[in-house]
Amino acid sequence: MYRRDDGIMTTPGDEHAHHRRRTSRSVYLMDRVARIVVTGGGLAVLAAVLGICVYLFATVLPLFSGGSAERDIEPVMIADAGDDIVSLWADDFVRGVLVLHRDGRWEARLLEDAGQRRAGEPVVSGVIDHEGAPPTAWSVSPGVPYGAAGFSDGSVRMGEFGFDWRLALPEEVEPEMRELAIGDAAPMAAVGFEGTGWVERADEEAFRIVVPRVEFGNAASLGDRTIAHLAYRVDGRRKSIAAVFDDGSAEVNTIRETRPLGGGAPRVRFRETPIELEIDVQDVKRLRVSDAARFVYTLDRTGELTRYDAQAGGGVGWSGRVASGGDGTPIEWLAGGKTLLVGTSTADASGAVQSYASITEGRPDNAGPEAMTAELRTVTDRLVSLARSMRDRVFAVLGGDGRVEVWHHTARARIAAFDSGTGERGRLVVVAPRADAVLVMDASGAVEAWRIEAGHAEASANSLFGRVWYEGQAGPSFVYQSSAGSDDAETKLSITPLLFGTIKATVFAMLFAAPIGVLAAIYTSEFVSPEVHRVIKPSIELMASLPSVVLGFIAAFVVAPFVRDWLPAVLVAFVTVPVVIVIGARLWEAMPSRIARRFDGGGKLVLITLAVAVGVFASGWTGPLIERALFTPDRADLLVMAGSVRDVDLPEPGAREIERGRLVVPVEPEGEAAMQVAATIAQGELDQPSLEQWLNGAFGNATSGWMLLCFGPALVVIFLLERRFVGRSTASLMQRVGTPTRLMVGVARSVLLLAAAGCVAYVLAMVAAGFSDPRDTVFGPFDQRNTLVVGLIMGVAVIPIIYTISDDAMRSVPSSLRAASLGAGATPWQTAVRVVLPVAGSGIFSACMIGLGRAVGETMIVLMATGNTPEMDWNIFSGFRTLAANIAVELPEAPKDSTHYRVLFLCGLVLFVLTFVINTVAELVRQRFRKRNAAL
Repeated sequence: MYRRDDGIMTTPGDEHAHHRRRTSRSVYLMDRVARIVVTGGGLAVLAAVLGICVYLFATVLPLFSGGSAERDIEPVMIADAGDDIVSLWADDFVRGVLVLHRDGRWEARLLEDAGQRRAGEPVVSGVIDHEGAPPTAWSVSPGVPYGAAGFSDGSVRMGEFGFDWRLALPEEVEPEMRELAIGDAAPMAAVGFEGTGWVERADEEAFRIVVPRVEFGNAASLGDRTIAHLAYRVDGRRKSIAAVFDDGSAEVNTIRETRPLGGGAPRVRFRETPIELEIDVQDVKRLRVSDAARFVYTLDRTGELTRYDAQAGGGVGWSGRVASGGDGTPIEWLAGGKTLLVGTSTADASGAVQSYASITEGRPDNAGPEAMTAELRTVTDRLVSLARSMRDRVFAVLGGDGRVEVWHHTARARIAAFDSGTGERGRLVVVAPRADAVLVMDASGAVEAWRIEAGHAEASANSLFGRVWYEGQAGPSFVYQSSAGSDDAETKLSITPLLFGTIKATVFAMLFAAPIGVLAAIYTSEFVSPEVHRVIKPSIELMASLPSVVLGFIAAFVVAPFVRDWLPAVLVAFVTVPVVIVIGARLWEAMPSRIARRFDGGGKLVLITLAVAVGVFASGWTGPLIERALFTPDRADLLVMAGSVRDVDLPEPGAREIERGRLVVPVEPEGEAAMQVAATIAQGELDQPSLEQWLNGAFGNATSGWMLLCFGPALVVIFLLERRFVGRSTASLMQRVGTPTRLMVGVARSVLLLAAAGCVAYVLAMVAAGFSDPRDTVFGPFDQRNTLVVGLIMGVAVIPIIYTISDDAMRSVPSSLRAASLGAGATPWQTAVRVVLPVAGSGIFSACMIGLGRAVGETMIVLMATGNTPEMDWNIFSGFRTLAANIAVELPEAPKDSTHYRVLFLCGLVLFVLTFVINTVAELVRQRFRKRNAAL
């Protein structure tokens, strides 16, 4: 038979004897259209995925692009070469500066020409003195808006430096004042300011009015001695002053202002603490005081940095020598006020900045090299000046070669670097109030300004993925906190806790879902009748249609309270349900064949469901019993909880740590004390068993927890060993005895199995308790919305995916392989496990990987069923935060193109990469399985 040119099918004998229907051209057309549509759709999907990937990369890339610097104002002379300049302050828009001289004189000068005045000429000036005497000591820092001056009679004047400004409409500003002109007192008063300043155009519709501000209060007396060195800082309403006098004495003072709740004049509290210096007053070059006046730091001529503890009577805490030494060593507090920056020089003569933490929490002695939190190596020469930003953890350093570098301390990253052109004449560096500019002054009195584009300074590879030592913390850690509670606090953007939370949620969900899904697939594909299979599979697949938000709602308002109220029973159910099913399997093996055949079809499924129900009921009965046996406080626990203890300094028999650093020993009370302790125990019901209180660390030891953890694995191991070494030898024997005997033997074997598992678990618990406490790992403080709840509900969401794909993979195994195995004498279970399961391994692995990807990207269940706290521990009773949940919570509130916004896109990119890696690995493993089984 062949086809003619006209499409008609003929035979060689009679080509017209049989006519075939001609294929319509529309069929060919539709075939081509379908091919084009399918191909185009596939390419469109690939292009969309590629476009999403490119967009994510484009959004995230600026996080790692760094910053830049550009000269904004050419050098302007603001002082004579011989003037002794103490510090500088710039206004918010870097159009003017305040200059402070050591003799107390100050001036506000413009950095640009203004009307009849030239750049650098003073606008307004004044003097800070006390009864006509100039200051003998200053405590001011470039850009820091407060300072103090000390005088020869022991007096101190505290004040503020800065600029006030506001926007004004055109009708509020006189025409002659509209070109960055100098205004006198009268026009400034007309627009709401007192004093002299200037007016500059802000935009096309408004003007900006700027007035310098230098406000110093009345003098406070520290005695009748001349103040040689002074350190001053402000923390809210509390002010700290450290002073070194010309006679070598030193003291630290705190001034705290409180306002009565009922109103009235504020009250000022003054506290004085003397300090004994270990160096001469002539050798002190720098003096700093920490918050709450706890620590005082001195830097001498040789570069020795020494800390004095005011709460310990002025004793020396630690001291360290910086490499540069000499008069030029800069020292300054970071913005949070808990990290001290010290400029040093390295062995190769390059500059470096060391940072020291002034905290004691977590480090009782806080001494030695662990106090240094970081060392940032610069490429400049020895450091001449150091200035910090008031807005964030940015600081700038000026080297002896005139090079300026701008750093972000938290990110440990250099933002920008430039050559100021001052060379060896560099004298002072200042960070503008908005941290968008840096001013550099040389020895001749010239100031130049550089605009800084910081980019996303707080984001770097180290701050996003590594351990960071944040201000106020005892050590480096992974922390995610995208918003700060105050200006002193800093945002913490490490996404490692989010990645850990994603992995944690996925692991616990898969531990619950994978075994159930695969075992259910084995049962339905190999052991049930086709009629039952047609009912079970659609029913399980129907579970996949449940929306995530519904499952999250059920988890938060149904499952979580139930787990809280029945916690022991829930944990015990993970053991009782499998045990009851195993016992039921023993009884089924002993059941006569004529009775077993009556349960073919759906009868077996009913029996399995009944066994699960019995296991759940057994957990509700045995849970409280196990809680009473393992988690009841003993007498020593009761005494500690009732407060009948004595403190000890060193560990001794019976001692326990009830809080950080405090060791106690329980004491048996007598007489009236015994009655009070008994009343406290009865009133607080302290003697009641409580697994939740044990988890919270109120009482108990590690053995009970390890016993609970080890029983399940011990039971599995004992069961496998029994099946391996005892099951085969007793199988033939069981065939020769009657049904009652087989039933009794089956029950006895199960009881012995449980007893042996209990003994093994107890031995393992005793051994493990000598090494650690499970409350430091998988157990810990109990939170109602925890990982256990999320694992259960996410498992319910993932089970249908794993089950469906696994069932399809196993049913696609050729029936000839099953027949060959059964014909060789294998049982149906042996055939399923040793023949069908390996052949379908690629499909089952793909099912687990697809379920894993579903769990990785889950959002609503995690969002509603956990505390949404970015923690990093494996405690199954604590919460966590995943990458997907973090994006859902914070993206609506993140300003577009901000650092926070781009970090959230980085979370999405990491999630994309994570799922891509999982799917790629799954495909490679699946292909390997297929090649291995290709010949079957």
